[in-house]
Amino acid sequence: TDRNIFALLHSLCILRPAKSFLFLLKNFQPATTFRISFSTIHIAQERSLFIDCIMRYSITITGKVQGVWFRNYTKEKADELGICGFVKNLADGSVYCEAEGTPQNLELFADWCGIGSPLSEVKSVNVERKDDTGYTGFAIERKP
Repeated sequence: TDRNIFALLHSLCILRPAKSFLFLLKNFQPATTFRISFSTIHIAQERSLFIDCIMRYSITITGKVQGVWFRNYTKEKADELGICGFVKNLADGSVYCEAEGTPQNLELFADWCGIGSPLSEVKSVNVERKDDTGYTGFAIERKP
């Protein structure tokens, strides 16, 4: 049944989060996309099933990262890599972001955070893995 298939796929994404999986299916309509926790499932025209596991990182960046367009450049990089989530300034002068995407793109994004915008001077980047929340798009959060 569909429920058993999705349970199996979900297990694969939890056990091997850095991998993508390709399956051949006969009974699913092409070009259908499903979202289950930790993964996005897309059934292509040839009725193959491609799963990209989705992870979420909580990232805190310290240094000279406010007043240097860090958030704007972060959004540009997130959009380029297909990362969803948000970025915001913190009262202590650091920048915080939550980012969801494929493991490969999250690693590229976290590496970029260590470089930052052209005028920034990144001192440290703290990355923690979290459960995904299903963000859509990437936003810059501004003070109220």
